[in-house]
Amino acid sequence: MCNTIKERSSKTWKYLYLAVLKGWDEELRNILNRTNKIEAAIRDEAASPIIRDLKDPKIYLKVRPDMYTKIFFDSDLPVLRKHPSFLGDYSNYNKGQEDHIIVLKVPERFIEAFNNFLKGKYSKMYNFEEIMELYTSDAFKTYQGVLLKTREAKEDFIERLNEEFTTDFYKVEGDPEYDLPLKCSEEI
Repeated sequence: MCNTIKERSSKTWKYLYLAVLKGWDEELRNILNRTNKIEAAIRDEAASPIIRDLKDPKIYLKVRPDMYTKIFFDSDLPVLRKHPSFLGDYSNYNKGQEDHIIVLKVPERFIEAFNNFLKGKYSKMYNFEEIMELYTSDAFKTYQGVLLKTREAKEDFIERLNEEFTTDFYKVEGDPEYDLPLKCSEEI
């Protein structure tokens, strides 16, 4: 998992994890909601080859131990390890900071969304009803706009392109997605 990115800024977090969370059962959601999740990714080079080579589409969740650490390690992690979606876990030490990585299988309902995500086809990940169900909070309006390809998302995308690439675009040609494709340094 890339440790240089801002917390919860990856495309995995924005477009995949927030939705996939709702696809897991209540027991797993409750455990994950109690943890101090820092980031989500679709791959982690620090993972053992045994975990990396699993064919199941998976999400790596970086959890930072905090005041609930004892509860997490004593109560939640043993339950989590028995859950059918659990694929593995391991500790990761970076710059004196300990993080714990939990690897979970993407629910069957979201396999197609996962595959579209890998291709950078964000607007193809979910249908309208799913987007409205999964991205309900006002905090997620920006993500919802990218997924729905709204006019506001298009304007924001053009502005981000101009800032990032020091250009002066005023329109985009064709029918692009309104976020850039996955970038190795941000996601993997």
